[in-house]
Amino acid sequence: MNNSNNIPKGHFVFFGPVNAGKSSMIGYIKTHDLSDVDFIKEVDKIKARIGQYYKQCRLLSYFVDTAKDEYEKSSDVDHGNQHGTSKYVHIKDAGGYVLVDTPGGSRYVNQRYKGLSLANIGVFTIEIKQLLKLNNYVRSGNSKDMVEMKEFFGSWFVWQKLHGTNNSIILLTKYDLCNGRDDFETAKKMLLSIIGGDRDLTIIPTSISNEHRNDTNVFTPITGSWYKGKTLIQAIEEKNTSMLCNETNNELLMFYNKEYDRPILGAGKIIKWKVNCGSIKIGDKITIAPVLIDKKYSIVMASIKSMQNEKKETISCAFAGEIVNTALSNIVYENKSLPKESIDIFNTSVISTSTSIFKMGDSIMGYIDLNNCTEAEMVVLNAIKMTKLINLLWFGKMLVAFIISCEKEQDEHKAILTLKLENGQVALPNNFLPKKMLVQFASIEKSELPINFDYIVTDIFETM
Repeated sequence: MNNSNNIPKGHFVFFGPVNAGKSSMIGYIKTHDLSDVDFIKEVDKIKARIGQYYKQCRLLSYFVDTAKDEYEKSSDVDHGNQHGTSKYVHIKDAGGYVLVDTPGGSRYVNQRYKGLSLANIGVFTIEIKQLLKLNNYVRSGNSKDMVEMKEFFGSWFVWQKLHGTNNSIILLTKYDLCNGRDDFETAKKMLLSIIGGDRDLTIIPTSISNEHRNDTNVFTPITGSWYKGKTLIQAIEEKNTSMLCNETNNELLMFYNKEYDRPILGAGKIIKWKVNCGSIKIGDKITIAPVLIDKKYSIVMASIKSMQNEKKETISCAFAGEIVNTALSNIVYENKSLPKESIDIFNTSVISTSTSIFKMGDSIMGYIDLNNCTEAEMVVLNAIKMTKLINLLWFGKMLVAFIISCEKEQDEHKAILTLKLENGQVALPNNFLPKKMLVQFASIEKSELPINFDYIVTDIFETM
């Protein structure tokens, strides 16, 4: 049994606009230490698997985008929109840390937010030429193109609201296709004008070569004297030593990632979870909520039968920040044993200890701290209408909810919002309340990005 997961690992999520090179960058890092002979062997396997769809220019991405409908997918422009080739979240163990790839296309926003929830360090990735193009739009005053380009930053603003900037790296890619330092400085200036200037932001210019298996500023520093910053790997390793899980609560909390399509012989149904905080080991008794039993939302007890890490190695325990595959046994509901097939576990389900007392329901009460709101955000809050549909980001799942009440407590500088989910239920143990989530409102100006607010959940209950 492998216990290498006792060594803490940072989880780094690569996110950002389409065709910025996120998958290729992860593929390059994963294969960097392979000898030429071993690399060619792996490429031959890829060619055999992909066949007629193989394209040399996408070689490194094939080490990451492994789903059939990804490597068969064209990255061409479709009706004026680019959708890239990635469609799913991919999690790759890189030895001392874990790299999470997310799709950049607008069609796959739910997968992207799911990926953001799985990491504690974000690597926002954007091509230098994309920023130069945006700079030209600003100078020309082309408002339609400006709106399109601003959408590139939607995921950054979500990450920034959830995690701040200290847990972030900004990667400017395809440095080899631009005019060196001048283009980098122009792109950096454009970037900071959109996301806000922060001296402490780690901004790194990089490029990689499919053909020659070399790089600029990923492993190999930029030559010349003008760039004084880190390489990407230096930045990753630096943050990897200090970033694990931001949660201070040592009690167990795990949230759902995905269920595998086919049961595994001897283990049955396998579900992937993120250990948000605390730790878990084989044999532990746990509580899961919400689950569906006979069309009724319920809470069940179970035991951890077995666990695997992302390398599909059997492990005995897992810790905060890790992503694990679990098989369950001894499922109990109201003191009666149930077969695993009789319960449905949702994408909003969470796991805690067997002694946890849960709040569960379709309605959520929480507040927005008015002291943290900008003028633009206050305009949006003051325009709230009851029954308005908003988005609630719940452990990486974008849920749709109605606003059923909004009260301003001026003395406490809070806007108390009560939400009712359009579908389903959520749950949290009492000891994790209050809990910070995120709500997303449409902007007053239709041409602007949605507005994100920290939403502090204080209660969960069921309404008739």
